[in-house]
Amino acid sequence: MILRVGTRGSRLSVIQTDMVVEKIKRANLGVEIERKTITTSGDMDRTTPLFSLSQKGIFEKEVDQAVVDGKVDFAIHSMKDVPTTLNSKLTIASVPERGATADMLVSRRGEKLGEMPDGRIVGTSSLLRAAEVRRVRPELRIEPIRGNVDTRVEKVERGEYDAAILAEAGLARLGMMDRVSERLSLDDFLPAPGQGHGPANRSNILYRWKREASRQEDRISPARGKSRQECWRRASGEGREEDRRDMADSLQLKWTKKSSQ
Repeated sequence: MILRVGTRGSRLSVIQTDMVVEKIKRANLGVEIERKTITTSGDMDRTTPLFSLSQKGIFEKEVDQAVVDGKVDFAIHSMKDVPTTLNSKLTIASVPERGATADMLVSRRGEKLGEMPDGRIVGTSSLLRAAEVRRVRPELRIEPIRGNVDTRVEKVERGEYDAAILAEAGLARLGMMDRVSERLSLDDFLPAPGQGHGPANRSNILYRWKREASRQEDRISPARGKSRQECWRRASGEGREEDRRDMADSLQLKWTKKSSQ
């Protein structure tokens, strides 16, 4: 039997897909799996800050559509990239064991977050991470950063940013843990829902899945007097565009308008 798997073309996506493929082949002797690389809208637009994009699922929509259209048999995603509302023709068929969940600081000079001089630039396109940095180190500058994990690390090493915040699981799977300056405390930097939990295998069976974020809602510091729950909703990107715009403004992040396709 030959199956086709769809995935993005980033090095991390390919590595994670191969992890799942090997597990499937070990459990199903005789099965062969062909990998098909699919370009997503998130891959094509590498400049617009993620929090400015109104389109949901920018890193998985085209891959999932290939499953629906029968071009591939299943797809692999990082769980944190999967929208809370699924296409009714798809299911999360399986979720492998969870990897590391923490956020990591990669800094150009090897400094920890508390050691960085005022005014240093920290890169992140996550409103949640931006809010967390602003709460513990308000003297630092926060700037949006785009690109795959290895690209973001390279931008730090080139001096475009003094540091960047990245997920531990991705760095570990890429073999880049030697670039890490600090594992950020879970008391101050809670991971995104599903972070390190994946890859997720999605196929054509109807199923509903809802992300749970209640544990994090009460741990995010308010912005502009909003409740912690409201701050979480805005920071997570699940709210309306005007909510995300207001959140970005409160964090002094430049909003770039981008029309969704």
